[in-house]
Amino acid sequence: DGRWLVTADNEDVIHVHDARDGRPIAVLKGHTDRILMFSFSTNGNVMASCGKDRTARLWRLPSGEPICPPIKFEHSLGPITLNPDGTLLATATEDPQKANGVTNSIIQTWEVKTGAAVGPPIEQKGENQIGALWFVSPGGSDLFVLAEKECRLFDPKSHQPLRQAIKHPPGTPGVSVSPDGRRVAFAGQEGLAGVWSLETGDLLVPPCLRDRSLVD
Repeated sequence: DGRWLVTADNEDVIHVHDARDGRPIAVLKGHTDRILMFSFSTNGNVMASCGKDRTARLWRLPSGEPICPPIKFEHSLGPITLNPDGTLLATATEDPQKANGVTNSIIQTWEVKTGAAVGPPIEQKGENQIGALWFVSPGGSDLFVLAEKECRLFDPKSHQPLRQAIKHPPGTPGVSVSPDGRRVAFAGQEGLAGVWSLETGDLLVPPCLRDRSLVD
């Protein structure tokens, strides 16, 4: 909601400031290695952080009080995201498979209040690593998963796919999902790569703006 400015230093400490005047509000300590990413609830009362220490941590703002014990992972963390009301956290991790030389991506949702896993994990096998996670649709009822080769909506608790996967073109550096979770657009090296319906998988707007390269 724009109340807080949150920064991380080059080590493992998070600083919360008043966004209006820069006044220090809280110092959050707990991570033991460099911090990689933040995510916030819509009302600004809950924040998630993840770091190279392979933990995700949940904090209450502005006090900086930990909400639950750290969520620990065996492998490197990718993107994280909180749902709008700050009750669910989604994480993605990379699981290298040494036997066959590929990396699988594991998506899991967690109850913010307790740090307990919700539902079975979603596994993306092989060369289809996760690039982004968002809670979309009114109230954040669906989890949007962007992978290297496709995107898809999942139920954030049962982890069942809600729609068929959309195979997006390669080399699409930018993506945007409509607030109602019904459409997704991809920017590409040759202009707008297209707009698809997340409900049906149909291409709604074909590739265009080919006179320019789009990055977002």
